[in-house]
Amino acid sequence: MRALIEAHRSSEAYDAAAEALKSAPQTAGMFSARGRAFFRQGDLTKAETSFQRALLIDPKFPYALAGLATILGGLGKHKTAETLVTQAYKAGPDDPEIIRQWANTLKGGAHVEALRRAVAILDPETTEAKQLRAHIATDVALGDRHPRVLASEYRNYEIGLAEILNGPRIQRGIGLRVRFNGSYSATLLLDTGASGIDLSPKAVAKAGLEPLGEEGVEAQGIGDRKAATSLRHLAREVRIGDLVLRDCPVSVFDGVRDADADGLIGADVFSKFLVQIDWPLLKLRLQPYPGMKAPPGDEASDAEAQLPSGWQRIFYNGHLLIPTSVNGEPARFFVIDSGASANLIAIDAARSSTKVHGDSNIVVRGIQGKVKDVSRADKVQLQFANFRQDNADIVAMDLSRISDLGGIEVGGLLGKPVLRQLVLTIDYRSAAIRLEH
Repeated sequence: MRALIEAHRSSEAYDAAAEALKSAPQTAGMFSARGRAFFRQGDLTKAETSFQRALLIDPKFPYALAGLATILGGLGKHKTAETLVTQAYKAGPDDPEIIRQWANTLKGGAHVEALRRAVAILDPETTEAKQLRAHIATDVALGDRHPRVLASEYRNYEIGLAEILNGPRIQRGIGLRVRFNGSYSATLLLDTGASGIDLSPKAVAKAGLEPLGEEGVEAQGIGDRKAATSLRHLAREVRIGDLVLRDCPVSVFDGVRDADADGLIGADVFSKFLVQIDWPLLKLRLQPYPGMKAPPGDEASDAEAQLPSGWQRIFYNGHLLIPTSVNGEPARFFVIDSGASANLIAIDAARSSTKVHGDSNIVVRGIQGKVKDVSRADKVQLQFANFRQDNADIVAMDLSRISDLGGIEVGGLLGKPVLRQLVLTIDYRSAAIRLEH
């Protein structure tokens, strides 16, 4: 079950979980396998129930503990997730996946040493091993420096957003003017569907960025072109308006720059603040967390069980995933993606709820170039939070790669057609958002 998911063969993995129900009924392994299958399908309620049932049979079963930690961590319950991960590691100290989860609860040399243990177990040619080697190289090169340290005051900031146009009049998205190392300025697309800062190789020399190791990873996303190799660099200083950050890792790869923007900046770069994106007024507002006079540290905390009025719980795994109903069907997770110029729906989600037609005239591009097979879905009503949007048609395509990368089913992307009407506030610590018209 687990091997098939990691091999991006999810439909076969679901069959394996169903077979476990027959071959190993009422075992912790069977319930954990089902929990992993439900998680990959995006059904967190059934996944959590399955992991809990596994723990009733064996309270120390490592894969149930680790699976439950993944769910709770994505829902903002970081302290409880860390406790579960530590318990999982004690019960399964030789499993590389669990070691990696446990390593993320550690700091400094202990963190790096744990990652090295995980790498030593893995096949060195796997994507996971390459990612971990790049992670280790970055941490070693950083040494005692903490990434993205706020060098300006911890206060309210209001920063103007620039319209990024695709042609003379068509708005593609919104961006920020970013200055690197006091010498190089770039316009970066503000992308809630991305993480960190991405620049092109040509920008590296101009910005004077410091290499962070030679181990590259694949820069994967939307598009059918072969993924480019992404290398990590370090910007000593990043200035955005009056906000100043020090020691910011930057991913550098071909394909991230285009005619309209020099790269991408994820909203998570500002996660020490409440992040408010006011698309109608073209403003980015950063607000200190209530009651805090300094940026929050790395200590884990649990989100409040009851959210304040107007806030919506999301699942955060590097993407902002919000439950979204398509034409009244059970909700699927959609990515809140300010970098997407159009709304997108997964082809299987579209086919289950409306008519779908092939359309060779639609052009969809991502960091891996153009998408070959694109369709159009008729009459799609999207319902999320307290909002409803009716679409006469919507672009439909295979999003299985995005689902595989995040480990959880993605039903679509909520892009510019939705977000341009809204003020979006993101609470990364509690995995919550607020949407206002």
